[in-house]
Amino acid sequence: MAIPQGLPAFSRRDVAVTIYDSGETHTMTVGPGDFLVSFPGIQAGDTGVNEVKSRGFHVGLVIGDQEPVEFSFNVTSGVADDITNAAVRERILDAVRKTGDWADAVSMETVGCGVWCAGLRFVFSNSCGKSATIEFAKVRMSADVELTESGMTATINCIAYGDGEGGSSYTIT
Repeated sequence: MAIPQGLPAFSRRDVAVTIYDSGETHTMTVGPGDFLVSFPGIQAGDTGVNEVKSRGFHVGLVIGDQEPVEFSFNVTSGVADDITNAAVRERILDAVRKTGDWADAVSMETVGCGVWCAGLRFVFSNSCGKSATIEFAKVRMSADVELTESGMTATINCIAYGDGEGGSSYTIT
């Protein structure tokens, strides 16, 4: 039996998420830290499929509509200033709510109907210098805030949509 070779995998402490607006005039990076994140629904072509049946039997699949990707991540801080204090420039709730320093941010939503969306870039990197990036083009965010024994936790709930030009809602590099 061969001994597995290679570099260590990424851990939940090896991720930094960058939130940015259109043109990246407003940018903030959270982490690296103790993140919990999952990205369900990533699939080929960033689209759903429709089943084709004939007389109740499966015949095949055809490409369906573009499917949004729903995910969430947690930001926990033992210091309330990181999440809620108006004196701190980069507040995660300001980015979610489009308030404070983010009040004049330009939405990633290209239709221009006033719906606030941001871009999100997750960069995973380990101590051996290896990295991977997952970037979402247009994300609508909401937040749940909870006070726990270890500090304040903001759960950022996200729905990533296509880029508005027929492109994917995410890229992985």
